[in-house]
Amino acid sequence: MKKIILKLNSYFEIILDFLKWNSYFLRENKIPQKKREDYKIALISNLHSDIASTKIDAIFTIGLRKKNHKIFVLLNKKNLHAQLIYRVLGKVEFIYLEDFIYLKDKKNNIQKVNEIISQNKNTKSLFNYEDSNVRVGRNALSATLRKLRIGSINFKNKLHVSELENNLLLSLNSKLATSRILNYLKPNLLIFIERGYSPSGELFDNALNKGINVIHYLSGPENNNLIFKRYNSKNKNDHPISLGKDTMKLLKKLQFDSQDQKKIIDKLKSNYASGGWFNRQQLQLGKSILSTDETRKILKLKKGRKVAVIFSHILYDATFFYGNSIFEDYEKWLIETIKYAIKNTNLDWIIKVHPVNVWRSKMDKKPMEQLEAISVKENIGKLPPHIRFLNADSRLNTYSLFNVIDYGLTVRGTIGMELPCWSIPVVTAGTGRYSGNGFTIDPTNKNNYQDILENIHNLPKLSEEQTLMAQKYAYAVLYGRQIKTDSFSIIKYPNKENSLFQSNTVVNRRFSNKFSDVNFITDWMVNYKNSDLMSQIFMNRLIKKI
Repeated sequence: MKKIILKLNSYFEIILDFLKWNSYFLRENKIPQKKREDYKIALISNLHSDIASTKIDAIFTIGLRKKNHKIFVLLNKKNLHAQLIYRVLGKVEFIYLEDFIYLKDKKNNIQKVNEIISQNKNTKSLFNYEDSNVRVGRNALSATLRKLRIGSINFKNKLHVSELENNLLLSLNSKLATSRILNYLKPNLLIFIERGYSPSGELFDNALNKGINVIHYLSGPENNNLIFKRYNSKNKNDHPISLGKDTMKLLKKLQFDSQDQKKIIDKLKSNYASGGWFNRQQLQLGKSILSTDETRKILKLKKGRKVAVIFSHILYDATFFYGNSIFEDYEKWLIETIKYAIKNTNLDWIIKVHPVNVWRSKMDKKPMEQLEAISVKENIGKLPPHIRFLNADSRLNTYSLFNVIDYGLTVRGTIGMELPCWSIPVVTAGTGRYSGNGFTIDPTNKNNYQDILENIHNLPKLSEEQTLMAQKYAYAVLYGRQIKTDSFSIIKYPNKENSLFQSNTVVNRRFSNKFSDVNFITDWMVNYKNSDLMSQIFMNRLIKKI
């Protein structure tokens, strides 16, 4: 009975939501598609979209139609609700992935999966497996970790191997299907909200291989901001929040004075204090910024000893999407880092479990597990007194650490962009985000990494030049890469655990500039400008100060 009530309630929510969505555009003049032979094709991938991002995609079609683009949307299968959301804003055609996966594909690929597994019996080997320049192994590994919520693949574990086989089959089928779709449509533009997990990952690689203009967007660190990146075969491993080489060339010329430095420091601090930093994931919910003395007391830090913090990643989320890593996965990085830390008793070490574990467990409807602690217990055992955990559900706001920390360690987490703004050295173990720009310590192999950690207590603070570069980088991300949307907002409903509407997109009825923000975004999408969409205010300031 409870399931029936929840289902009826879900239908009721969908109907009400659609009526409200439709009402936003009743007075808007829909842009008719002119009958011209020279129109271009925009393909929107809805393979991993929720209701909120489906509406954002639909809003983008307003600008794309003005620029003479015919709109196609790729769905996994027919979805009446999603299709109606798009059609409210104008003509659109739908393509279904399932129609392009043939029975012969499944049969042939089952045999191929067995061959792949037999020839690639470890993570490193499978990670490097590609089929027609599509990263099949990487995609399948990422999906397996995510589905099973584990940090590493055990190739002797039947459950792990079975799930891995399923994801390899999905990846191979998706590679063929998405290639057929691209050959059929020949799109000029392809837009993603998710471009990593299968089948989106295969569509992404196939599109790059065909030289298609590929755009990936996602929510920015701050509410109601979006970040956009243009991809090609050369930058396909870059994190979407990274700065492209073209942007870095401009940024290095930017004059940055003391007021700018104060502005970025105040910005970072205020985001932690307000909880606005990645607020959609509730990272600082229920946490407090404590004084230096209180923080040291909670962490049991001895006076006068230096402190290194290991900022753990979510062990199973987007593990293999970006750059190249020194270690096979986030779990192996964590375990090996702790082993090196055990040998270095010259300072105290804190293992900070990522706070998003709380939110992620809630969204996955799974119990809160400290996977990091479980892994340490299984692979290392009891930790010595100079190493301790800071759990995900600790009441300590991350910013509290900034006044007690001397060194940070991460693979490619956001913290590597933040701590250097305070002249705090960060040792990375992976590329693809901010490494290589002069303000992080970037070992290139395991031996180099071990040498650095064994002597990390001797590392000096960052120089003024390095600190300035870090501040400029963070400034460019927060004030340049983030595009504030005025015509619509993304609203989060963290308490709607059993609802389709844990987030939603709401149109601003009072915004009078006829989607000028959407026109600004779609102008960049179609005009092949630089790899990063930068805010107009930032670009004007950049040009003025160069």
